[in-house]
Amino acid sequence: MSFTIKEGLTFDDVLLVPQHSNISSRSQIDVSVDLGKFHFSNPIIPANMQTVTGAEMAQAIVSNGGLAILHRFMPMTEQLEIAKSFDYINLRNDVGHMAASVGVKDSDKQNVTQFAEVGVRIICIDIAHGDSEQCLDMIRWIKENHPKMFIIAGNVATGNAAERLWRAGADAVKVGVGPGCWSAGTRILMSNGTYKNIEDVVPGDLIINMTGTPVKVLNAFCTGLRKVSRLKNNSFYTDSYVTPDHQFWVGDLSSISQKTFSSKGFSKILDQKSKTIPKQSKYKWKKISDAQDDALLFPRNIAFQMPENFSIHVGKMLLNSNYDLGYIFGTFLGDGTSTHKIYKSGPNYQIKWSFGLAENDIAIKLQHAISKCFDINASILEKTNILEVSMSNNELSNFLLDFGKREEKHLPENLFVSNKDYLAGLYDGLLDSDGHYEKDSRNSIKNTSSRIIELFNIITYILHNHLPNNSFDGKSSGGLKNCTAENLNDAYKARTLKSSERRLTHNFYVIKLLKYEECELEIPVYDITVDCDTHSFIANNMIVHNSLCTTRIETGNGVPQLTALMEVSERRDHLINDFVVYGEQPTSDRSEFTEVKSPMYIIADGGIKNAGDCVKALCFSDMVMIGNMFAGCVETPGQVIGIDGHTFKNYVGSSTHKTNHIEGVAALVPTKGRFKDVLTKLLEGLKSGCSYQGAHSIKELQYDPEFTRITNAGLKESHPHDVLVT
Repeated sequence: MSFTIKEGLTFDDVLLVPQHSNISSRSQIDVSVDLGKFHFSNPIIPANMQTVTGAEMAQAIVSNGGLAILHRFMPMTEQLEIAKSFDYINLRNDVGHMAASVGVKDSDKQNVTQFAEVGVRIICIDIAHGDSEQCLDMIRWIKENHPKMFIIAGNVATGNAAERLWRAGADAVKVGVGPGCWSAGTRILMSNGTYKNIEDVVPGDLIINMTGTPVKVLNAFCTGLRKVSRLKNNSFYTDSYVTPDHQFWVGDLSSISQKTFSSKGFSKILDQKSKTIPKQSKYKWKKISDAQDDALLFPRNIAFQMPENFSIHVGKMLLNSNYDLGYIFGTFLGDGTSTHKIYKSGPNYQIKWSFGLAENDIAIKLQHAISKCFDINASILEKTNILEVSMSNNELSNFLLDFGKREEKHLPENLFVSNKDYLAGLYDGLLDSDGHYEKDSRNSIKNTSSRIIELFNIITYILHNHLPNNSFDGKSSGGLKNCTAENLNDAYKARTLKSSERRLTHNFYVIKLLKYEECELEIPVYDITVDCDTHSFIANNMIVHNSLCTTRIETGNGVPQLTALMEVSERRDHLINDFVVYGEQPTSDRSEFTEVKSPMYIIADGGIKNAGDCVKALCFSDMVMIGNMFAGCVETPGQVIGIDGHTFKNYVGSSTHKTNHIEGVAALVPTKGRFKDVLTKLLEGLKSGCSYQGAHSIKELQYDPEFTRITNAGLKESHPHDVLVT
């Protein structure tokens, strides 16, 4: 058996080679397009997402000569009202058109009929995987019952899939199975044992891959707006939001009975190959939507790159990493405060710890540690309901301010080292201050700072070879009187395991998937690529695959966007050249091609981040669909809110599912001004790109374009560098 593996290309992998041009002004370039009898003044389609194309945005799009496609999660009554507001008969050439979106259920057929009754003539069948029998059946039904309806269908990523849609009767196909990606706020495990938000990861960062090896980040980027699912695993403190097609490294338990699992446990089951012929490993890449009964995984051994020790001068004191200093830091992270007060006599710097009245032994232990490390006599005072350990030192007080306050408390990165005595001190200090020792030898801590939970997780992993169970505990008063919900922060909990051996396989630690649900939330999503053959990283304590790699992963799902467009365009050219004449019915006697209609339109959907990507995409497509560049326009749905001097659009999930909580800035998009201004700037860039190709129109742009491959260094050179941008 012989086969080839095609190279996968994204827009960032290539540049168009400039051609001879006789264009002296952008005004000489016509970027209008025709889809059958429908004329558009520009080839840009704002995405039919609930966060982009609502009623006001649809009006703005049409007024500027474009195609407005309402998203399918808008209530049907609202969609019909918007549809009725357009004049479909007397539209001028400088005015665009309005279309509606449907799914593939029986109720969607009723919706198509209602849209047709109010004058809609363009329908978009909007499903994630367009190469499906349900999609083909829906196309055939529409063509049979509403033959004048122009059908856009997708999404697909191969020539074969596009041909199937065209044969069924689709007039245009949307090309692009977008990469699986993560919401902002997703925590990526770094090589130094700390975590960083995925949106803050930058090229050159070192992160941990699936084998526990530090690897370099090659690229980090926002891939646009996509629908995500919500999941919770037992070893991360809150929900994760990820596209359902994202690949996870899992232990396949789909063929294992509960009886077998109960008797053997994870390690004996997963490390043993299947009984199939040939035998196969139970470790594999799976889309998270298909892995709900499987075991998620975390590396069993990690080669963290952190110093073994530190020596830091604080004033005249030299602080060295040892158990006692770790204990002081641990208790401070849990129950300590550093305060600066200014009196008439001068400033006063106090460091205090607060313990329960029954925790005198902890207070004495801390007092002794302070004496040994700092040569300072800390006092222990009994106050109302608490024991207070306090000391005064200007330099130490300033030093401890870097640990943050309340929900922002954390251990500074330069103080996280691999010395196990020091780590044991941190571990004990966290437990003595914010923890609980349970009768079954399980220890737990609870804190409003998620970074303290992360610290406790990694320390437990290094010292005891497992990750604690994590949970989100919501708001808690902690026994304090006169507390209201308004002045409380969410709390998180980490609880160690009594026995972790059953979760350890030869190379991995098993993570349990506690829940998975599709929530129809559309948010900006992020991805990173790494310099290693596994193309993997750790997200929210789960091994996952980076989405945009140029090698096939085991399941082979997804095709990088530029490659997908090239393949679909090539398939169309073959069909046209061999069997179809523009404007006429197929002339070939080969009956299997009699269903093909001509022309067959292509809409590029996904991966476009700027005008340059538009130019590349339009070399192989008739129109491009863009989401992220228009999210945040004045006309898009959502309320404008201000944060630290910047304005954002805030939005929620669709009417089919409400999502009340999402981490970080995942539900925020920066405001971008009015749609017309954003579109104008984009079209100026598109026309400029056409001028470099000597192309007076989109059709001329598509005539034999020449591309060149670029390296990572070439990509960096293509962007502004070594300059100060103000």
